[in-house]
Amino acid sequence: MASLIDPHDFITWCGVPVEALEGHPQAKVPIRILPTWDDVHRQFAQDMIQEIKARNAAGQPTRLILACGPRGQFPYFTRMVNEERIT
Repeated sequence: MASLIDPHDFITWCGVPVEALEGHPQAKVPIRILPTWDDVHRQFAQDMIQEIKARNAAGQPTRLILACGPRGQFPYFTRMVNEERIT
């Protein structure tokens, strides 16, 4: 499989200081830097919930492809689903 990023671009991105990543003008996807893994898991769960709610509101089914790990987002996700009664 061919790489989707040019090796030179990869080396360049590896040199970008972490403080300059969020809002970087050449980023192709939004980058968020969170202080802890717990914050990452919580944000991931919130992002999944927002996606489901938006698709529910549009009358569309939701399909998510999730990695096998880490799994720290799932306790937050299930709590939010249950508390907000999301179906």
